[in-house]
Amino acid sequence: MNKHYRRLVRSESGSSLISTLLLLLFLTFLMTASATVVKNQVVQYKQTSYSYEAKALIAMTETLLLSEGGDSYPKQILFSNGKTVIEKVSDNRYVISATLNNHYTSQKTIEVPIRKSEPEEILEIDSDSFEQDGEDHIKRDQTIE
Repeated sequence: MNKHYRRLVRSESGSSLISTLLLLLFLTFLMTASATVVKNQVVQYKQTSYSYEAKALIAMTETLLLSEGGDSYPKQILFSNGKTVIEKVSDNRYVISATLNNHYTSQKTIEVPIRKSEPEEILEIDSDSFEQDGEDHIKRDQTIE
């Protein structure tokens, strides 16, 4: 029995092939997993980039809408990388939808504060008070009667 055991220990003829195949299988799994992780990171980076671009378009449109006070506003604004559409929901509530050139969309609802009507400014130019150097003096009156 001792001779039979020695013969089995010395017989390693197929073990190197199995270990090589197992190593190859493990390396293939490792490379596939690494490629999948990199692919998912690229997709996430693109989605984040699109989100920032759309938010920038919405922020620029919101600034324009707030500066106008909601009185007069464009229905659509075209940018080099997309467009925004403004929809009036109520008296002071607007929905801004941004669509990028690659069809990524994002939207935001904003409220524009209603401006209280202030008295308009009246400009009164006194023609007798012009100076020789061409400067004119303008009297401003803050109330309308």
